[in-house]
Amino acid sequence: MKKLIFSIFLIFATSQIIYAQDLSNWVSGLSLNENAQYQLVDKAMLEATLAAAKASDSSGMIPTNTPPFMEKLESIDVINLTECSAEIKKLFLKDLEEIKDENGYETLVNVVDGADKVRIIARKEGTVIPQIFVFAIDMENLEIVIVRMTGRMNESDIADVIKQQQQ
Repeated sequence: MKKLIFSIFLIFATSQIIYAQDLSNWVSGLSLNENAQYQLVDKAMLEATLAAAKASDSSGMIPTNTPPFMEKLESIDVINLTECSAEIKKLFLKDLEEIKDENGYETLVNVVDGADKVRIIARKEGTVIPQIFVFAIDMENLEIVIVRMTGRMNESDIADVIKQQQQ
């Protein structure tokens, strides 16, 4: 019971960040919820993975098929809320609906396909895009995955991210 109350309090506290329109802190707070699964892939891990994939690719296709934005990423955070309580998921969905395109944030894609929802939001600082957030939700099974990509991307990189999500 204490864990449930703490989780609800944590969601409430992080939802207050939404009103201040700080998605990065909100996403970081979500990772602290009980049963949330969090994985950080930093620059060194990204480079090592890409180098290993290139080294094991006998066809030579990986260097030519790797989207350019991958080279500009500093880190990727993945948060899976699937194992969290129904209350946590409902609060998350409510907060996600309240995110507005303001204060440097812009929704790039908002797709609903049956029970599946995907929303991609970019944070812009002039022509530089330091963060992209991907929210993937299966409403039928209440499976929620959040991806935060951090780097120094630009508009053409955003087109690559959207193209990758549509495949």
